[in-house]
Amino acid sequence: MELLAANPRVDPPLRTYGDVLVRLDWDVTLVEDGSVLISEDVTAVELAYVLTKWVEADAWDRPPFEFDSMDDERVGLIAIQPEGNKWRVGSCLLPGDHWPLGSSSEVDCLVLSFIASVVSSTRIACGVDLQPLLSGQVICNDLLN
Repeated sequence: MELLAANPRVDPPLRTYGDVLVRLDWDVTLVEDGSVLISEDVTAVELAYVLTKWVEADAWDRPPFEFDSMDDERVGLIAIQPEGNKWRVGSCLLPGDHWPLGSSSEVDCLVLSFIASVVSSTRIACGVDLQPLLSGQVICNDLLN
């Protein structure tokens, strides 16, 4: 199972960290066993930001996750739902029985890999280091350096 972000597209200007959250559109793809389950245009930095907060919570206390973007009216475009002691990763665009099932460690790996990819690709695409935002050192209204 993989959650991938590719082809960042910048909608200038990027003045604040908040601009980076919602002015970079990406192709975000959920893949299971080599098959694309969904591929949608998503504000991946915003997704990485909220996933960072979600994955930092204790695995036993994590609530279900539904991506509620400031830029898209569809809630749950990316979603992570508990099922027993495992997690289903999917989307409001997929029937629930098509959502891949993974252990907590597999889902953590998927989420952390996605976040790392977005951080790296954002630095390459527009020269912005997301670590201060993701770690809470800056807020959305802070100007980019």
